[in-house]
Amino acid sequence: MTSGKHTITVDEVPANYHVAGQGPVCVLHPGGPGFEHSGHIEQSIELRRAVVDFVRTTGE
Repeated sequence: MTSGKHTITVDEVPANYHVAGQGPVCVLHPGGPGFEHSGHIEQSIELRRAVVDFVRTTGE
């Protein structure tokens, strides 16, 4: 997987996601306040996994 911000379209609906780290893939989804791709939890996961974090809106 290529690190950085990406967009996919499923049934004509765009979805943004962010990829960081290397290794087996760990998929995250928005789970509430304070848990986005810049969060401390994700940064520690990135040391051992390729983290795919879906962004809530296409504007992010």
